[in-house]
Amino acid sequence: MTMFDSFENYKFRELRALSAAQLKQEKQSTSSQLLHVQQQISDLAYGNYRIYADAGSTTEQCKQLFGKANDLVGDIEKGIESIRESLKQFDSKNDEVVQELHHLQLAESKSSRLWDILSLPMRMDICIRAGYYDMAYLLTNYGVQLQTHGLTKNSIIKQVADKLIDARYHLLDELFNTFAGPIDLANSIQVVNNIRKIPYLSSTQMRIMILQYRDVYLEKRLLDIRSQPDFILRMVEVYRDCMYDTMVLHLAVFPENEISRRQTDVKI
Repeated sequence: MTMFDSFENYKFRELRALSAAQLKQEKQSTSSQLLHVQQQISDLAYGNYRIYADAGSTTEQCKQLFGKANDLVGDIEKGIESIRESLKQFDSKNDEVVQELHHLQLAESKSSRLWDILSLPMRMDICIRAGYYDMAYLLTNYGVQLQTHGLTKNSIIKQVADKLIDARYHLLDELFNTFAGPIDLANSIQVVNNIRKIPYLSSTQMRIMILQYRDVYLEKRLLDIRSQPDFILRMVEVYRDCMYDTMVLHLAVFPENEISRRQTDVKI
């Protein structure tokens, strides 16, 4: 006989000993306990369902969080790789940065040759205003040499070279302007020689420009004597003197043998 059978017999004998009222009360108590047990079973089942549902929801959230974390880790790895590459580039350019810093320190020093180069345009203007045309030509020719040797790749040097070369036009104006006044033959020949050094004008253009400036000088002379009573006589003298000086100048700077040689070359 099992323990369950013994317990069942015991309960059966106990029930037989009870009265009808007690049996009824026992029945009600048993029914109440049964309902209580059923309620506990229902609560337990609901609790288990909630636990299961929460576990599923938690699992899904964990999957999403781990997915996001995985993406973030991937982004961080890419960022770290980019930082590594940047550090490599920085390390490779470190020598260049040090060299540039050294150049800046040299440029900042007043003993640097760079300051001499930067002052060349100002010196060019001084030479032109003071009449040092040979020196001015050397400076503008130096600007051409800077371009020829490729030094104008540096923007600062390029600005200096451009100013020196552009100053040639101002130099030409100053040189030609000497013919708008009284002529000193020796100085005029020197001026023409300086003009010929600048490869912007042909020989024909130079002749025309000289005659135009001589015409300006003639107009100035006529304006000076216009109010004089013997204007006509003075005008004839002015024309005679100016024409004579211009012809002497023209023959001196453009010799006849040069003209004849060019005419011969043209015929050939």
